[in-house]
Amino acid sequence: MAASSDNLLCHSLWRLANTRLRDEDVPAACHAFAAALESAVDHSVIRMRILVQYISVLIAKTTSYELIEEQFEIGMMLIEEGAHMELDVMMTFLFLRCQHFASRLQNQQLKKAYEDAVHHAERVSEWSWFYYLQSMRIKHLRGVKQDFHLHQAASIALSASKVAGLHNHHDAHVKLLLQYVQIQMQLNERLAATDGINQCDKVLQSMAEYNQVPQQPQSVQKLWELSCLRIQCDLMRVVCNVQSGHLKDAEDTLKRVHVDLATIQSLHSATTERPNAADWLDAKRLFATVYLMSAWTKLATDHMSARQYLEKGLELVDATDSDTTTLCLRFLLLNLSCLLSLSRCELASGIAVVSDMIRLCNASSELHERYRATVHISLAHLCVRLGQPPLGLRHLRVASTYSQTLETSLTIEIMTALTHLRATEPEITSQNLNELVAALQKKFEDIPKDTLSAEVLCSFDLLQGEHFLSCGQLGPAKDRLRASLHLSNGIVQNSQLSANSLALLGNIFLRVSKESQAKDMLTSSILLATKLHDVHIQVQAVAVLQTIYHNRGDSEKAQANAKYRRKKLEQITIAVQAVLQDPLTQQIVEWDLM
Repeated sequence: MAASSDNLLCHSLWRLANTRLRDEDVPAACHAFAAALESAVDHSVIRMRILVQYISVLIAKTTSYELIEEQFEIGMMLIEEGAHMELDVMMTFLFLRCQHFASRLQNQQLKKAYEDAVHHAERVSEWSWFYYLQSMRIKHLRGVKQDFHLHQAASIALSASKVAGLHNHHDAHVKLLLQYVQIQMQLNERLAATDGINQCDKVLQSMAEYNQVPQQPQSVQKLWELSCLRIQCDLMRVVCNVQSGHLKDAEDTLKRVHVDLATIQSLHSATTERPNAADWLDAKRLFATVYLMSAWTKLATDHMSARQYLEKGLELVDATDSDTTTLCLRFLLLNLSCLLSLSRCELASGIAVVSDMIRLCNASSELHERYRATVHISLAHLCVRLGQPPLGLRHLRVASTYSQTLETSLTIEIMTALTHLRATEPEITSQNLNELVAALQKKFEDIPKDTLSAEVLCSFDLLQGEHFLSCGQLGPAKDRLRASLHLSNGIVQNSQLSANSLALLGNIFLRVSKESQAKDMLTSSILLATKLHDVHIQVQAVAVLQTIYHNRGDSEKAQANAKYRRKKLEQITIAVQAVLQDPLTQQIVEWDLM
């Protein structure tokens, strides 16, 4: 009779607490929750339910941190004592505990909270909770952005993926492996990342084979999820391929990605209810990511295809969306659009895109922190195209301050040296420039080559070749430019770098009186630059070709080349003047400069 009376009192107090909560009388609600807990001392199932709701209210409505942590201690005692309770309620309690310590930035307590939660999830075979908690734990460690924590996150992702593999939980296995790959890429551990991708491939293959077994029902949801997972895996592979300079492999992988993309689109069209893609980006963001990667691989070889992909991607990501992932996607698409416009001397379009990039960064502190260096690099490109190298150099100095990766820092230093080298009114002496290039060479010698992308190595060879050429050292210049051309024609597949190297090599062969070879190289450079609509390289190569025809006494072809060059220079001048006349231009090009 006493037990029944206690149970009645407990439920009455619990209802009272919820009534007070609906009336927004938080102190009275908390008082009723505490009383309900006291009366439920002998009813662990009910007590744990009340405790979870009480803690949720305390976290959401108060700042009573000591009281919150007292309630967590009560709950942990119940769990450790093996008190009878509903498993989902127990896991919700453990999850709330993790969330609380994460919000309080109490890292030691958070580490212990995650360990407890994961341990109990595994103990009671609550695998959905186990994988979710491990993913949250990995996300937290990655957010710290320190190598020690990233290595911890990688270890957790790999061990959790093995648990998923042992229990044949294929979806979780792949998702955790993908997190492992992302972390290894963040740590620049390409071999480990590639190994992780290969493991993903094996699991995805087994999932595909299972889905093709005749007796298994063909679930639209499963087909959708499998295609989404395969796209994620392949996108990781594309990033690895591009970073290591294997652009052809990246393009082959993207062809497979577009097949999976078509599968998703057909599944979406064939069903009235859209399949659940909550475990990955939603469909639009997934498509935009694919278009971004496709444009990335085409940027240096096929401007028209790159532009089409960028336009498709930008159509899918809304500039007014408050979601950070969507805004990051839009920023990256805009950044590639900017590089494309500037290389084609479409300066009005380029400055409009930079303006959109700045607007995104100004509106989001997270984007501002993440992409500040990227905006300054784009502004440096723009300033050089506008004939303002000193302003471009200022942007590069700011960009170097906020650079977050070794590759970005080296790219900035290469751009800085090239800007000094090509300036009509150099800011530094030739001796200082020699010292700058020598210091950069020392850095490249000290860094293991397999940690750098082939494109950065190719760009540095180009810089060295152009620098040697400016110093009259034709032999070393030819060697470096040939090395750059070998990479750009090979694994890098960068037509723009190839066109640049060919133009400079044509100049060298002209100087050593090998006019026929010089003409062939310059013609190839002009063809590549024309295909890419790179007016600046065309002007550079045509000027040398004009000299060859003049030396041969072929005045007709010399005049034709001179006329073509004047036309292109006029095109550049008109584009520059049109942008400089806009009163907003100066405000944009001086963004974030002190």
